[in-house]
Amino acid sequence: MRAQDSLRLEKGYGVWSLEFSTSCTPAMAGLERFVAADKGDFIGRNAFLAAQEAGPPQQLVLLQLESPEADATGYEPIHHGDQRVGYVTSGAYGHHVRQSLALAYVDTGWCATTEPLSVTILGKPRAARILHAPPYDPAGSKLRG
Repeated sequence: MRAQDSLRLEKGYGVWSLEFSTSCTPAMAGLERFVAADKGDFIGRNAFLAAQEAGPPQQLVLLQLESPEADATGYEPIHHGDQRVGYVTSGAYGHHVRQSLALAYVDTGWCATTEPLSVTILGKPRAARILHAPPYDPAGSKLRG
């Protein structure tokens, strides 16, 4: 399981019950492209459309952490200075890319930032930055053969 977590985080892949759950909208999780709202009525369609119109309060992002002693595991807070801007959903060391990685929900206003953030791991703030592409095979060419 740890090897699987390492590999999925290197590609920025989330899993059910950590990154994807009933408390997250498709837009928050980056999955709105899989909802065909134009194909007629379905349970939840009106809620989906309302959430799309309002915009997501948080979005799922991939973080690179500077934490040589310990990796994030989940529910660690993310800060920018004194402001809490999100929380980690899962984390592990990416052995192929030699980086500590984490998936996290971050307030939408911070998703495009290049400013440094911090993640509190075992009581210590650790430098973090949002990766805007997965560190392993960002183009997905290895998956396509």
